Amino acid sequence: MAESKPIDRPFTDEIMSRAHKIAQLYTYSIWRDGGCWIGNTDELPFVFGDGETPHDCLSSMLEATAIAVATMLEQARADPAMNLPPLTYPR
Repeated sequence: MAESKPIDRPFTDEIMSRAHKIAQLYTYSIWRDGGCWIGNTDELPFVFGDGETPHDCLSSMLEATAIAVATMLEQARADPAMNLPPLTYPR
């Protein structure tokens, strides 16, 4: 596997738009833990979100998942859920 480079700038709008679309296709699980809701995705089980309500938790998980997917896209790694080719763009 190629060595990863640190991301030292914001994601482009193109990357984030694609990442948000992909994140909406993932399978999410949420559960109550004490006073808040916790959740993660089946496809990326180490990406979590939380919130005071189920809706807040889902919003948090969607954003966290989109950031994880954007990172994979920028690092030219295939998306594990969609098996899509990485986005390429001039550097």
